[in-house]
Amino acid sequence: MSCRTNYTGPGQGTRLDILDDIHTIKAGAEHTDGAYEVFEVEAPHTSSPVPLLCAPWMKTVYLLDGGLTVRVAGKSYEPGASITIPAGVPNTWAVTTSSARILAFTHGARAGRFFADVVRCVPTDRPPDEVAPLMFQVAQRHSVRFEGGRTSGGGKPEGPPSWPGAPRCTRQSPPGYRWRGAAEFHFGRCPRRLDASPPTACSPRSRGPRRPHPPPRTGRNHRDRADQCRGDPPKKG
Repeated sequence: MSCRTNYTGPGQGTRLDILDDIHTIKAGAEHTDGAYEVFEVEAPHTSSPVPLLCAPWMKTVYLLDGGLTVRVAGKSYEPGASITIPAGVPNTWAVTTSSARILAFTHGARAGRFFADVVRCVPTDRPPDEVAPLMFQVAQRHSVRFEGGRTSGGGKPEGPPSWPGAPRCTRQSPPGYRWRGAAEFHFGRCPRRLDASPPTACSPRSRGPRRPHPPPRTGRNHRDRADQCRGDPPKKG
């Protein structure tokens, strides 16, 4: 084990501006030998929860200040202390007060790499329709996916993801892939590049251009059948 004692004082730590939230690294993977990471998150009030996030790492969220509602696998929680969410479980949250301060513990080093990639590739001064495709590309690189759409305070689906221009597929979910929401949304499941292309363009079952119809057959029997379809009596001789 190569980790060393690390001290990060109040107000110290690497600051990561991720969309509307501020993530401050209090303990990075380099300080824990890749075992876990600790982030202090400052989040503003949200009128509706963010899209369901499904990340490949386990995390524990500890509420320091403010009000927070967390929705995990169809249930809502208002943690007075902490909540632990396993890897691969869709979850979302909403800040119910003017702001909230959260302490997030994430397993491994993948969360820090994902946040750093978001800061590097997703600008904060662009309109949402330009930010959305960049965000999805970053998420794809880190095996993070967004499921479902916006949900109301009671957890009821209200529509597609809140980012305009978000790519969507309306095809049926593949086996083993469960989605919770009103309008089906897939991430990282289409063989083509993720963009705002029509849903039919990213269907994995697409068979390509249709084959041309074969030339009409000739011969007496085929002529008689064609005449019968038109209502003509079959020809004799």
